Amino acid sequence: MQVWVRRSAALALAALLAACGNHAELREQRNLGAFELGFNVVIADNAQTVPGGRVATEEQIEAAITSEIDRRFRRYDGGRLYHLGIIVEGYLLAPPGVPVIAAPKSVMVLTVNVFDDALGENLVPGGKQFTVLESLTGDAVVGSGFTMTAEEQLLNLAQNAAGQIETWLEDNPEWFDYEVVRNPFEEGMTFEVDVTEITPEAAAGTASISRPPARPAAPDRPGI
Repeated sequence: MQVWVRRSAALALAALLAACGNHAELREQRNLGAFELGFNVVIADNAQTVPGGRVATEEQIEAAITSEIDRRFRRYDGGRLYHLGIIVEGYLLAPPGVPVIAAPKSVMVLTVNVFDDALGENLVPGGKQFTVLESLTGDAVVGSGFTMTAEEQLLNLAQNAAGQIETWLEDNPEWFDYEVVRNPFEEGMTFEVDVTEITPEAAAGTASISRPPARPAAPDRPGI
């Protein structure tokens, strides 16, 4: 229950960020085939930071990334559910430094897992690790520690992380091929539905996770 309450708080903060944040414009949709986002789970409770950098709370990190993943991926309606489990391994929010000469750049390290709901398995055992850098804008060149707040730096990293994940998914079209995705209901497979808990183990790919709450059925397939 504690995990669920904390996730609910993070989602509420993510909604607030989505409402008032300065989001970068999204490029047009990629070709992600059958992809449709189910669970969007972000875990940052063990994220390490570099001494001397600005500090963000676990809730702030999770909310920023959750918001950007939702914004980028909820627009895909491929009809088959895939869940993203994202572990934030570490981050640095750049503090003020000597402009140009010694101004550090913000960075974040993530591990991402992709769960195929129909197959009931993690498509990336052990996850895929990403190193995400802040955008090289005019502000960042002279050191984002001078020109951005910690919240703006975090938003910048979250946007870039979501973009890198989208590119990675597009580079693996075999995961989202309509022709090879099985319908578990046609094969007599069953799932235990429990959406009250999403554990760090599930997000990290070391345990199974349940499907999201019921959604409207597509005309050509059974309801989920």
